[in-house]
Amino acid sequence: MKKTTTFLIDPDRLCREGLAKLLEDSPFEVVFQDASIGGALAEVEAGRVPEVVLVGYGAGTREEVDLIAKLREAAIEARIIVLSSQKNTRLLASSLKAGVDAFLLKDMSAEALERALSLVMTGEKVMPTQLATMLISGKLDTIDAPVAQRNINGLSGREVQILRCLVNGYPNKVIASRLSITEATVKVHLKGVLKKINATNRTQAAIWAIRNGLAEDTLETAAS
Repeated sequence: MKKTTTFLIDPDRLCREGLAKLLEDSPFEVVFQDASIGGALAEVEAGRVPEVVLVGYGAGTREEVDLIAKLREAAIEARIIVLSSQKNTRLLASSLKAGVDAFLLKDMSAEALERALSLVMTGEKVMPTQLATMLISGKLDTIDAPVAQRNINGLSGREVQILRCLVNGYPNKVIASRLSITEATVKVHLKGVLKKINATNRTQAAIWAIRNGLAEDTLETAAS
């Protein structure tokens, strides 16, 4: 069986060594361990790029998230999976924006971890159901949200509004009411949005919007 090369990062040595032991009989082969994300970044910049980087957050600081973003840029093809002890929508949103493929909680079972890793390898985005529900229902505690460009991915001002409504978890009827358009028009705009951002459903679109700085609650005024 072909093994998936894996970097294992965690500031807690005991946790790091425990995860390495846990993965010994799995399809994921740990080829590098370090206490810091910076260590993994240095390895990648030296030309050693793994298929998977499993990162255990420390305090989930801005610095850690920034390093994740740099790691994503340096290892475009790698799958980056974060393990956190914090059930925090702000940290989830900022991690998604930094480019992680999965945000998992450290209190999950070994079997659930291996299933999650396997899903990520098929291209799925994986995160705790409870946090995902909070995230797409608008219960976000994000900070320092960047101002979105109005023409991001060729989106119109109205399409940006639609995406922000999806982030807040609004159904089509509510979106139509807030934007003073018909539900049929909402469906047309939504279809166009999904095509432009290469998303297949509303949840994927909401996650894309958050990763691209569209998590603000305020809707801009735009022409249809």
